[in-house]
Amino acid sequence: MSIRTRFEIETFVLGSHPTASRKAQAITVELEAAKAANHPDLPVLQAVYDDFAANNNVEELLANIEAEEEQYWVERLAKLAAIDILTIGKVQPETMHHMAALSDDAFAASVKSATVLAKTLNENVRQIEAELGLDLVQE
Repeated sequence: MSIRTRFEIETFVLGSHPTASRKAQAITVELEAAKAANHPDLPVLQAVYDDFAANNNVEELLANIEAEEEQYWVERLAKLAAIDILTIGKVQPETMHHMAALSDDAFAASVKSATVLAKTLNENVRQIEAELGLDLVQE
């Protein structure tokens, strides 16, 4: 019996990666590790891999992973920054350090994306709170 569910693997393993090439890398690494250890997650990982591979050329994605790397980091760091902004009110130093290491254009894209995502998440939380008659997130 699998330790993790299909939902968990698709949502939190694959879903944490914004680009197809990084999803391909993540599911491939997970699958290879499960095969090597004869891990209980092997059947579920194989099914997720098979579904992913049916819609994506995994070998091509892995061979060309560098083509999407900047976009991957722009999106990943933006998401981390947005969560920081929403939860603690500022971007964590480590996240900002990574963002500042990007090219100027990529940095700007990451900041813009983080700002839009933080605003969207905040609006969604406020809407849910309003539906419940609560106000847990301060402006």
